[in-house]
Amino acid sequence: MKKHTKATLFSTFLFPGTGQYVLGWKNLGFCIVLLTSAGLCGLVYVAAKRVPVIKSQLLAELDKGNLDIQSILEKSLEISTQPTGTLIENASFLIIVCCWIGSIIHAYIIGKKEEDQSRFYRGSSFT
Repeated sequence: MKKHTKATLFSTFLFPGTGQYVLGWKNLGFCIVLLTSAGLCGLVYVAAKRVPVIKSQLLAELDKGNLDIQSILEKSLEISTQPTGTLIENASFLIIVCCWIGSIIHAYIIGKKEEDQSRFYRGSSFT
């Protein structure tokens, strides 16, 4: 498998930034992994802040004696359709998407360029 293909697949399917490690761009790969991880932490933070709200609503239904599978599904649907989009959530999502796409494009272009350069240097003779 060619190096640029391997790097692109790593960045696509494993984690953004891992393709840069494959290519030897360790500092850039570390930065991309760090930024993507920060974005994921932001999304987990937002989700964790919603849990107490959902829990209190479900406990209120339980106290009324109305809690069954259907009401749980209705509450979860109601909460999932509420407008979201906090600054943290939007910024985190944007960071993850940009890192992922940028990592894939960078791994492919730089990997291809490095392969072409090595092929050029192997094919020419310096005498």
